[in-house]
Amino acid sequence: MSPGSVPADWRHRRVALRVAVDKASRFLDAEAPETHVVLTEELAEELDDLGCDYLDMGVVRGRDRRITRLIAEWAFDAEDMSGGPAFAGVRYVSRHADFECWALFDRTPVIELERRAITHGMTGLQRIARKFGLVVH
Repeated sequence: MSPGSVPADWRHRRVALRVAVDKASRFLDAEAPETHVVLTEELAEELDDLGCDYLDMGVVRGRDRRITRLIAEWAFDAEDMSGGPAFAGVRYVSRHADFECWALFDRTPVIELERRAITHGMTGLQRIARKFGLVVH
């Protein structure tokens, strides 16, 4: 398969889901400057080990996955006042385009609203394929 090709098997092994989460669920907003301030302090030692002295939008959206994984790990481990999980996931904007993304932690309960096969002609799939120069089989 040539570079930039998405094999049909990729589609066949997955499904598209539309889900809902409890309205009370909290998400860490990785885009918020307030989040950057708190995480710069909370993760100071780990960030220093990675050669980063503070978080800002450029770092959060940067290529260093060690930092984004560090942020996600902190959010996953954070506890609320009762000792339960503080966050259901992380909200961020993709560095590839202005796509708003909501990453759910696997422990977050969801209500499945719709389940669909990922078909070759799916409008959203073809739009993304064109945007990134991919060929979907």
